[in-house]
Amino acid sequence: MNENDNYKGVSIEDLVESDIIERYFERNQDNTVEEIENKTALSMSFKDIKDKGIYEHELAWLASVIECEGSITFACQIRGKNKDMLNINPMVSITNSDNMLLDEAKRLMDILSERSFGSKPRFCKRYNHGARPGYKNPFGYKTNLDCKILTLQGQATKLVLLPCLGFFRSTKKSNAAIVLDYLENRQKNLFKRDKKGRLIRLGYTKSEIEKICLIRQPKKNSVTYGQMINCKNVIN
Repeated sequence: MNENDNYKGVSIEDLVESDIIERYFERNQDNTVEEIENKTALSMSFKDIKDKGIYEHELAWLASVIECEGSITFACQIRGKNKDMLNINPMVSITNSDNMLLDEAKRLMDILSERSFGSKPRFCKRYNHGARPGYKNPFGYKTNLDCKILTLQGQATKLVLLPCLGFFRSTKKSNAAIVLDYLENRQKNLFKRDKKGRLIRLGYTKSEIEKICLIRQPKKNSVTYGQMINCKNVIN
């Protein structure tokens, strides 16, 4: 058992069997055009995202590409002058050597995330393990093709995962549900007012970190659960 297993959290099965997925399909249907245009990535509803002119079969195709060639996870880093501040970013990525597939996936993700004020889909400049031609990763996989990695991070991941959620058939569905649940909770608990009425940004909770660790697949030198909960901006 590694350090990431030493926490008490809910199981993926519990999350899937709960209403985490279903509640995203039960949003208010009475939004005006003005209200929709002013929504941020965190506050957009399923209906808002569906009203973007993308055909259902295109959403199904994008979901299948993410499911088979992609990853839904969290990027976790420890930053700050004293290396004691945790930064968590939800992330959707697609790795492939087919430029036509990647270009079409980026086109659809660009449309879905166009209302995001933050991150946009982009190709990574760095290669990950097994992505360089002829490079053999620790798991023994070797590729002779030049793979590219298409990534989308932050709040904008909701704009892609939400309309694709109903098309996922593997563990990607529970992974997406955890990401969406995380974003919803962060929206509700991101700020509070102090005694003088000033807004204060709240840190991450141990409960959030436990859910995040359910779907992370730590690599060598990745931030561990123990390191995360010891950061200054992690609260009980």
